Amino acid sequence: MDNKLIDKKIESALKQGTDHILELKSGLWLKIEERLEEEKEKETIVVKPKKKLLSRLVIQVSVATVLGVAFFGFTKPGQAAFKRIEQLLLPEKTIVQQLEGNEEETKLTLNEGQGQKAGQSDDLEVSYAIYVDEEMYKVENVGGKDRIVPKLAAENLPQVYMEIEQVADKSPQMLVEEIVQEMKAEGYQLKEVAQVDDPVKGTLVTGSTGNKWNDVVVRYYLVDNQHGGSFVIKQHFFLEAEEGHGARFYYMLKEFRVITKGE
Repeated sequence: MDNKLIDKKIESALKQGTDHILELKSGLWLKIEERLEEEKEKETIVVKPKKKLLSRLVIQVSVATVLGVAFFGFTKPGQAAFKRIEQLLLPEKTIVQQLEGNEEETKLTLNEGQGQKAGQSDDLEVSYAIYVDEEMYKVENVGGKDRIVPKLAAENLPQVYMEIEQVADKSPQMLVEEIVQEMKAEGYQLKEVAQVDDPVKGTLVTGSTGNKWNDVVVRYYLVDNQHGGSFVIKQHFFLEAEEGHGARFYYMLKEFRVITKGE
């Protein structure tokens, strides 16, 4: 297969997050072998981050991850062969959002975190990356959890945020009942528990305090971290903000990636 054609298909598959890249695996390896004659397999490709929150980040994404392609690593000369893939993890990207019936182009900025409380290990196997609309939102650490909040918070209204926490020792299945009981104890009416593929693949638990414009809506997305734990992603907003903040959270969450870290 022509190298340029392979390049084009790899880029397309990565951007769309499809499984089409699996069909190119053999062609990809042929291309690598041509450029990296005696490189050892299964080392780690180091992506040099440009965002400060990505310092020390080493990205190794297997076929089973959300990107759907094996990033078997290489030594320093080998990084050149993956230049095109590395460029797809740019510090910024532009997406088109559907907001209240209108299309809107939005620039998102790459952020990385662990979703762990202070004092826990910095040598976790897994972290995450997400693209954030930094024109409207900022990233804070609240109680050891990463929280995306509006820069301009309205007074006398329920809080609006998307919170990301990593629970290292519990699978999504183990966490569902805990979250359901927690929601009931806090006065939420349980709306749905379902397996979803959009905006992420995982378990969705939703609830609300009622049907008035200022009633609170909560959505929990439980995502397997592939190492015996879970990412718990909580969206919190009020009913009238569902087509605004709720939609923006949806599009940012579509850019969520589970990242395996290395030395």
